[in-house]
Amino acid sequence: MARPFPGAVRNKGLTVPAPMLATARPKPPRGDDWTFEVKLDGLRTLASVEGQEVTLTSRNGVDVTDLFPEVRDGLRRLELTGLVLDGEIVVAGSDGAPSFERAMERFQAQRPDIGALSRSLPAEYVVFDLLASGGWDLLGCRADDRRRLLDRSLPRGPHVRTVDSFSGDGDDVLRRSLELGFEGIVAKRTSGTYRPGKRSADWLKVKRVQTEDFVIAGWTDGAGARSTTFGSLVLAQTEDGRLVHAGNVGTGFDFKTARDVLGRIAADERETSPLHGSGPTDRVHWVEPVHWVEVKFMKKTAGNKLRMPSFVRMRPDKDKTHASPVTSRNRAVDEVFEALRSGDENVEVDAPGGELRLTNLDKVLWPAHGGRAELTKRDLILYYATVAPALLPHLADRPLTLIRMPDGLSGERILQKHVPYKMPAFVQTVDVWSESRHSSGSYVLCNDLWTLIWLGQMGTVEIHPWFSRTTADDGADRRPTTFAQSEAALDASALNYPDVIVFDLDPYVYSGKEAPGEEPEPSPEAFQATVRVARQLKRLTDRLGLDVFLKTSGKTGLHAFLPIVRDVPFEECRELAAMIGRELVAADPGRVTVEWAVKKRPGKVFFDYNMNARGKTLASVYSPRALPGAPVSCPVEWSRLGRTGPETFDIRTVMKRVATRGDAWSGLFAARQDLREVLSEVLRSGKGRE
Repeated sequence: MARPFPGAVRNKGLTVPAPMLATARPKPPRGDDWTFEVKLDGLRTLASVEGQEVTLTSRNGVDVTDLFPEVRDGLRRLELTGLVLDGEIVVAGSDGAPSFERAMERFQAQRPDIGALSRSLPAEYVVFDLLASGGWDLLGCRADDRRRLLDRSLPRGPHVRTVDSFSGDGDDVLRRSLELGFEGIVAKRTSGTYRPGKRSADWLKVKRVQTEDFVIAGWTDGAGARSTTFGSLVLAQTEDGRLVHAGNVGTGFDFKTARDVLGRIAADERETSPLHGSGPTDRVHWVEPVHWVEVKFMKKTAGNKLRMPSFVRMRPDKDKTHASPVTSRNRAVDEVFEALRSGDENVEVDAPGGELRLTNLDKVLWPAHGGRAELTKRDLILYYATVAPALLPHLADRPLTLIRMPDGLSGERILQKHVPYKMPAFVQTVDVWSESRHSSGSYVLCNDLWTLIWLGQMGTVEIHPWFSRTTADDGADRRPTTFAQSEAALDASALNYPDVIVFDLDPYVYSGKEAPGEEPEPSPEAFQATVRVARQLKRLTDRLGLDVFLKTSGKTGLHAFLPIVRDVPFEECRELAAMIGRELVAADPGRVTVEWAVKKRPGKVFFDYNMNARGKTLASVYSPRALPGAPVSCPVEWSRLGRTGPETFDIRTVMKRVATRGDAWSGLFAARQDLREVLSEVLRSGKGRE
């Protein structure tokens, strides 16, 4: 056989390499250099075929030939010579779609059962790549060349076939794949080579990930007699008014998070199971079903158990709420509502550790404006209590910068970072080294409803969280979680690893009424200019395969958040944001600027990539703003961008919106994207934009 393609090299025998791995992305890539395959929910398997000599090898290098005799025999019948194949062994479920549970049943079968299972649960080898053929190693060849040779070399036979490949619109392929019951798609760059054992951006997996809140029913012991954490959390959900087992989750935790979770739930241990019907059979420490947790998972099995669950976060806003319907409201919220609606100027509510006094509730914080009625401290605290389930997850474990106006917009504006006074016992704080002060300062953390209510009592009209968290998870799971010793310690800590990159779009479109040196006043023209730049940003991030979430700033600007795995420090995040900003400027220099000098910004939208720095903050999603009319920074769907303006979202409208629709950004942190491959590509291609 002559050399089939450029990149092919002679081999001296069949060698099975480690499988190439795909990088997870939330959205399919765009462009002509991609093909798409359905993602099969099976067992990754490489095969070497030399006539009747067939070997099936798992992704971990284990010989599984004898476990799948029908696949082995199917490859033998094809009488192929000198091939190394890459693919998946799949077993169909009752709906005809690949079933991972049934594939695992085959994989874990005992030897006496293999023959019977090969007939009752037959497997099929679905091949998607050709790594060697006719004495040639094809790893260095283009993917589209390898695919063409695969289609010519591998006829369809019993228990063996090639996977279908599609070109065109990846979003459409993904939609159709999900409709057919597949778990997602794999995108492959046609010019890419095969990189054994490497996770490459030339292969991208796009899967359907779901998130849902579950109540904790118990925990299992961790490994080892001296374990101080747990093995897994026992999850429950409500069906027909009864609490039933939903599966266990034992991944997604770092050591500190697991300790914190166990510390929260252990105090509510009980002797009997709160579950109706069957549950885990292993030793379980049962707890009162009052603690909620958010979990991401691929799908639910036929028995309504979670498939591939992973811990996302605790839901402290739902703590102490019994698991009847998920929509039941927190009893603490009901108590706050009842007290505030009593009409009394000063009230007391039962908070952890004692009474919390809410005073001067009729003090006007936002005077009447533009036909909108005045808003009082009572209105502010009611707002916080209502939106707490949506707001708290975006504040949890983040140092906060607060803007307090205890006497309203006409009074003193207090910018508060460090906490100089005594606070209620339930308020958590964190000590963080201050580079400017050369000493540590204490920041407020808002991890529960009561702290949020207390912030309202203190006249906090804006809440600005850091873009990083004090807890360590994801890529930051081995980072220290102490921050007060020195700047070097802070550099090495989890707080130096953000979980979002932010794109701050700030219009400098003047109305002409501003005094010299004043910032531009809000105007429809300024907002529409920002909308146009936001759409340009969306087109660029789509080309990079990145999923970006949008919200209003509460003024005339827009904030775009890119959720990321926490393995990239602030400095590199800022560099990526800067390169994206320069790309936008290069594409439309008359509309976008990254100039730091204000005098160079008039008439343009300022793309502020410098916000991606440790300690910098923006108003949180769902935070009010200290501006006339009580505007709120609120999520905006990309499809509705331009049909709503900043004036659409104020305390009253957002309170109703959240009460009826929930958190429009609930999927933000489940959509974290691995930037390492993207960053390396952008750094290579973007250096020219200076």
